Amino acid sequence: MTSGGSFTGRRALQPERTALAWQRTTLGLLANGGLFALRSVGAPEPLGPSLILAVALLALSFVVAVFGWRRERVLARDAVPNDLAASREVAVIGALVVAACAGGTVVLLLPT
Repeated sequence: MTSGGSFTGRRALQPERTALAWQRTTLGLLANGGLFALRSVGAPEPLGPSLILAVALLALSFVVAVFGWRRERVLARDAVPNDLAASREVAVIGALVVAACAGGTVVLLLPT
């Protein structure tokens, strides 16, 4: 980074790489939510565990998309703030993704 705060060289790609990472996470959550929604079609219970998990994954994908959009906008500024650590957002999303994986495992182990 130069003294003016703008990205140069390979670091100029950081905002794009960050945006792509958040988009991949969003797409993965959406795809899994859709698969669990399809799994709930024809289930004996209308609000079964698969549908509840699907709704949770779709909501989580929206949250990830908002965090990613916000992060992309911060990194795209000419004057990048000094405190770029996204530890809070990453920790929250990481914990929620782990919980979603655990929930998915439980749902898949339940009898259909």
